[in-house]
Order: sequence, then C-alpha cells, then structure tokens
Amino acid sequence: MDVIELTSNAKKEIKYIKNEYKVHGSTYGLMVKQTHLIFDITKIVEKSTDTDHHAKSIKLENRARKFYGKLLDEISVDELKVLAKHGMTYAHWIIGTKIYDNICYGNLQKINKKARKSILDECIYHLECGVIVDKIKTSTARRMIFLAEEIFMSETAQDYKKAISYLDKATKIGNDAEIAEANFLLWNLYLTNIKNKTKAKKYLLQAVKYNHPEAVTAYARAHFGNWLVEEDEDKAFKLLQKAHILGDEWGTELLAQCFDFGSGTVENQSKAFKLRLELTENYSPEICCDLGNHYLNGHNGSVDIDEGLRLLRKAMKQGNGKAHYTMVEYLENTWMFGLDDLDDNQIRKTNKQIYNILKKSVNVDDPFYENDYLLADCYFYGNGTKQNFDKAREYFLKCIANMYGSGRSGDRHIIQAQFALDALEYDDPVNAREVLLNEYYAKLDDDDEEYS
Repeated sequence: MDVIELTSNAKKEIKYIKNEYKVHGSTYGLMVKQTHLIFDITKIVEKSTDTDHHAKSIKLENRARKFYGKLLDEISVDELKVLAKHGMTYAHWIIGTKIYDNICYGNLQKINKKARKSILDECIYHLECGVIVDKIKTSTARRMIFLAEEIFMSETAQDYKKAISYLDKATKIGNDAEIAEANFLLWNLYLTNIKNKTKAKKYLLQAVKYNHPEAVTAYARAHFGNWLVEEDEDKAFKLLQKAHILGDEWGTELLAQCFDFGSGTVENQSKAFKLRLELTENYSPEICCDLGNHYLNGHNGSVDIDEGLRLLRKAMKQGNGKAHYTMVEYLENTWMFGLDDLDDNQIRKTNKQIYNILKKSVNVDDPFYENDYLLADCYFYGNGTKQNFDKAREYFLKCIANMYGSGRSGDRHIIQAQFALDALEYDDPVNAREVLLNEYYAKLDDDDEEYS
C-alpha cells in the first residue's frame, strides 16, 4: 500500500479508538491499540521521507503520541496491576513508566530517602518485568535501551552492570538503528563512567559501523588528537563529511570548523558559513557569533554589517565571550569596513564603548580569555577608563593563568602580558613596556638571521 492509503487507514483507526475512549474511557485494550497505531504511523513517517506527505505524517504521529499520553494519564492502575499479575508484560511496562514519570516530574524530593527508594524499586521491578515484548507491536531492544539509559545509567539508580547487560542484549536483537544506539551508549558508559578506553573504542567502532550519526562525529573528533587513535586530520575531515550527511548537528559544527581553520582540508570560509547557516543562529551562542563574523567579513558573498552586528549583539547577550572580542575587533577597525576615520572625540567615545564591552565580557558564562588581556590593556594605557596599573596587573595575571590552564602556553598574549607585568616594576611602565618588547622582537630578528 502507498503512503496515502496507509495514512487513510491510520486515520480510520484513530477515529475508532477515540470513539471507544468516549464510551469506556482509558482501558488496557485501548492502550494496546494506540501503541500498535503509533508503531504503524512511525512506519508511515519513515516511508514518506522525501515526499510531500512527510510533514503531515509527522504531525499525525505527534497527535497519536499526545493521545497516548492522555490514555496513559487516565488508565486505572488497579486494572493494570490485575493484568500484570496474570503475566501481561505490557501492563507491567505501563505501570513502570507511570511511576518513572512521577519520579521525573513529581515531588519526590519532599519525601524521605527510604520512601523514595521504595518507589524507585517498584518502578524498576515493573520495567524489568515488562521489558520483554509479548503480543504487541513494539521493540524489546528499544525497551532495553530505555531501561539502561534512563534508569541504570542515571544517578537515581546507578547500576552500570545491569545497564551493560541490557545494552549488550539490545545489540544482539535490535534493528540496525537500535544496535547503533546501544553500542553508542556502551561507548559513552565505558569511556565516561567506567574509564575503560579499550572497551569504549570497541563499542564506538561498532556504532560507527552501523552509521550512528553522533558516533561517526565522536570517532572523527578522536582523530584530531592521539588519545584514542592516531592523529589524522584528513580522516577526521572525511568522517565529519559523513556525519554531516547523516544529519548530526555536532558533526556539522565541527565540519564548519574544519573549513574555518583549514583542518584536513583547504580553508574555505564560504563553506564554513553555509554549514553554520544550516545550523541557524539559534543552535548555540558560538554559532551565532561565528555567523556574525561571517557577515562582517563578507563570507556569504558580500559584507552585511547590520546583520553581522545584530548577530554579535545577540551572542553577547547570551554570554558568549568570543562575540565580545569580535565586537571589539570591529570597533577598533571600522576603517576596514569602508567607514570614515574617527575624530578625537569619536575615538574617546569608541574607547569607552570598548572598555564597557570588555568589562562585561570577563564575567560571562562562556569566557574568551583574550578579553582579559584587552581589558588589562585598557587599564594599562587608560583607554576608555582611568589608567590603573593595579587593575592592569590583576587582568594580565588572570590572562596568563587562564591561558596556561587551557593549554595555550605559547599564546602571544601570554608573552605580551608577561612583558607588561615586567614593565609595571619600572617607574614609567608604558615606556618600559615598549622598550622591553622592542628588545624582545629585535632579538627574535637576530636569531632568525643567524639561523638562516
């Protein structure tokens, strides 16, 4: 049958179930029918991919799942318990998921620890009794994955041995997507919680084999270092291309970075821009900032200052330190965008604006450590604020500590900050800093000549 006929049949079933609901309310029989219906509609969604009916199929599935939620909320627990006692595994599963929802969204924190444990034990008992599917259109492997991930890998009922057991079973009985997901969860479990890199890698490779999108990205990411596999930027780039095709947003983000920095490929800002545009400005504050920078630099074909600044301001409001830094770069180099040179009064106003931006930037949720250096410079020279050598010292030291802490010991800002700190020991720090830097760069030139 084609998608249209399947959809028509599904709608007839929806109508029948809703009529039954009006007469009898929520019952176990209707729960089973609705589960089968959702299973069938999901198949329609898959079959309608790349057709005009896909969006409508998704809406139909969402409505079916919403109605299932209504049935779940209203079904009699007493009826379910009777059926569970008679061996109905699905009744066990419904009871378990109802208790689980109460654990997640209820007020269990208000009751004592012993009572909470009793509720959790009951939840786990029913879920484990209901994990094996019997006479119902659904997946045992999917239930095993849910049980492992949501229960045994959570802080609430941490039991990695059981999680591994269920995930391992899922890799043997699931479809390709379920096998991929189970292997990916085993990779995360062994890498993050159990700290066994060898086993983690084994499961990651299995997840990659079954084309798990995020696993492909994780495997690609590993090739940028040598902690799991040999460093190989070319292979990383090719894997990220595959992850992008598979629809993984993290993979798309990293692929954009490859084009941005020329990692494993030729630098191509236009391609980086297009990939980030796919993610949209709402994907993350960092992507929002990067898109702003692309517009300012014309990476989409032409410069769009208004759009670039709008995106930078949005990213700044969201606490992105890099956006603050990029905005400062713009204000310091407006001449590069064809704007008139600033007079002395405009320069003072701009310096004050830059200082205010940097002052806010050092306390954001996502800091950019170069801002510490730039703010220290403001205090050192008195740009946009009163000259204050004590404040300058504070932020030069912060810049060095943060950059060392993030593994950037050779960064030019660390070198320049250290010379600034040395200069602060002199009577005229501003002049001393210039002399020290000139001597340093002159020595570098001499060393280069001697080497050549």
